[in-house]
Parts: sequence; C-alpha cells; structure tokens
Amino acid sequence: MIDLATNKHTFFDETKTYLEYTPNSIAYDYGGEEHLIIDLTGKSVEDVCARHIRIPVAEGDREAWATQNRNGKKIFRYWKLRAKGFTPIEGAAEYVKAQADCFIKVNGWIAMKRYYCMANFNTVDLLDYGKKCMASEKICTDPKIKEKDQAFRKAISTDLNGWTPPVCGKIYGYIIWVCHYLVSHVLYHIFVFLFL
Repeated sequence: MIDLATNKHTFFDETKTYLEYTPNSIAYDYGGEEHLIIDLTGKSVEDVCARHIRIPVAEGDREAWATQNRNGKKIFRYWKLRAKGFTPIEGAAEYVKAQADCFIKVNGWIAMKRYYCMANFNTVDLLDYGKKCMASEKICTDPKIKEKDQAFRKAISTDLNGWTPPVCGKIYGYIIWVCHYLVSHVLYHIFVFLFL
C-alpha cells in the first residue's frame, strides 16, 4: 500500500525534479488484491511500451531536474536505458549529451569512468590509469555482466563521440585487492599531505 503522506513527492510536487527518466518513473502498489501500476509522469507507461526515453519535466525545469541529486548520476543513467534498447525523444539525447559534457568538464573523465565502473561492475576503483575497472574475476567473467557491458559500452561510446569506457580488470584474490586498495589510498594521502 502506498502512503500518500510519506510519499508526498510522488503525488504533490508539480515540478517532478526528483523523478528519473519516464521509463524509470513508475510506482507499484502491491497492497491489496489488485496490483496497480502508477504512472508518476503520465507518460511513463506509454514510454516503456514504446521504448522511449523522455525527461519528465518541462524544459524550464530541466536544470533543476538534472542537478537534483548533485552527482551527475541521473544524467548518466540515461545510457543504462540506451543499452536496453530505449530511444530518446523530445530533445532528451541533446540535453543529456550537453549535461554530460558539462559534467566531464567540471569533474573530469575519472568521475565519468568511476560512474561507468559502478554501473557495470559495482566498483569505483580504477586500474591502469583509468583503463580498467577493478573487479573480481567472477564479475569480469559473468556472461550476463559481459553482455550488459557490451550494450552499455556501445551506447555510451556512440553518444560521446567514440569515448572508450574502461574494461573489467580482474583482481586475482582478496589479498591482492586489499594491497592495491591500501597502497593507492596511502599514496594518495601522502601526495595530498606533501603537495596540497
């Protein structure tokens, strides 16, 4: 059952800046005998069926929508939908590309690479100067993850002018991972202490 008092944004906020893209802005009510799908934007169900990506706010509210979570995650989740075969409509592609360019200019490519690693391999640690996402062999060899990565890689590199995302870098064993983690963080703190 949905509690309208605690879920006020879902029903009462007119700008809808907290929402995701329309295909990800659907709520479910499993509380009663009837299981309801609640379309939070008025276009979500339509866009899921048509496999469209739409930004759920008016053009004047897009800046507030894009920066609502302040970490760029909302902008980059666009490529998760693209990797699943969704197509942008109503200027979503152009807007997202412009926001991604701005995010990269402000935060750098490392932030973009970390997002990619988190979205595909559940890690933010990078190896080989950002060319690899540090993950376990189990993750790197999982066929479902490989398939998802290939689709994500194709969508993001096409939309960002041939950018090559990092690949899955296998870490053999927990001890090696811990050593890498400790050394990289110790070196970082030494650098900050000495030079900043």
